[in-house]
Amino acid sequence: MENPFYCVNQVFEDKHVVTFLNDSYNLSSSHKTRDLYKQILHSFDDFCKIQYDKNMLVLIHSLEGKPISEALEVFLEYKRYLDNHLNRYGNPTTNSTKRVRLSVLKGFFRSCGIKIHHEDIREYVKIGRKMRVQKFALDQEIISKIIEKIDKFEFKTLTVLLASTGMRVMEAITLQPSDFDFGSNPVAITISAKQTKTNESRTVYLTSECNAMIEQLIRTKPQNQRFLFGKPSNPASIYVLYGYSMRKALRKLNLHKILDNGFNQITIHSFRSFFRTYAGHLISRDFAESFIGHRFYLSEYENMPVEEKKKLFLKLEPDITFSNIQVRPTQTNQDIVLLQKQVEGLEAKIRILGQKFLLDPKS
Repeated sequence: MENPFYCVNQVFEDKHVVTFLNDSYNLSSSHKTRDLYKQILHSFDDFCKIQYDKNMLVLIHSLEGKPISEALEVFLEYKRYLDNHLNRYGNPTTNSTKRVRLSVLKGFFRSCGIKIHHEDIREYVKIGRKMRVQKFALDQEIISKIIEKIDKFEFKTLTVLLASTGMRVMEAITLQPSDFDFGSNPVAITISAKQTKTNESRTVYLTSECNAMIEQLIRTKPQNQRFLFGKPSNPASIYVLYGYSMRKALRKLNLHKILDNGFNQITIHSFRSFFRTYAGHLISRDFAESFIGHRFYLSEYENMPVEEKKKLFLKLEPDITFSNIQVRPTQTNQDIVLLQKQVEGLEAKIRILGQKFLLDPKS
């Protein structure tokens, strides 16, 4: 009898697993998605060894030709396993995470020949509502402090880029010097369709602050370094290092806090959210959604001229620039009255000096 605990590498070298993971990358062009799918399969394989004393491939093979209810029972048992499983932060697995994992497993089962449908899982496996928590709102001052506390210049630049363009982090990490048009005003980045989540190309612009930092990175980048924001040749490795640097900076500022949903109150995605919020309120929702690569109602009719788009971005630039930010103290009514009196006094002195000059221009 085959040992159910044979090397994990053998399980993940199986053609069904390799094909499934490769398809997940081809659909999304995202290393992060592929790694997530692989992590979920690892979790399910661990569950199978604990619950059924066999690896996931042997279990799935044993379900071939059996009633669909037996496969659904496996899904139910895995959901119960997740109910009692703590995540890496020591918190229970959230309902949204359970839904994602069961959805990925459904796709893997189907790739292995077990035709299971979403409606069957939803009816058989009951999961509570998704937990929604209040998001932490970033502003220029907080982002400026985070940038200051980040150690490496390339990660400071990456943070400025994310917060001032709303780019997805993997879109930014995979940029090449050839993607920048320094002859444009403002400097433009062409994000190719194959690098985006939606397989749609788009153009974004850089603030003067971000442009200066990017130019410095390009000048100092070693020739054998593939990407701008780190030495690793794998974008996923740069993402991991950036995440570590970000959490380190947040801890220095006492902003590292895990919420009830298991996520940090400030994540890398928070910078994209910041840009979307400010661009949406200060310019327009359509401009913001189009700029960050979202589809929206009647977005197929959105086709703004390039020069008009540049003008709107330049109008937004002061609110998405993070260097030399001066915090203005809150002024009370009493402060305003005092300042007004001082201004009136200065104006009176100017009038007196002006009259004196007119009467005696030689003085």
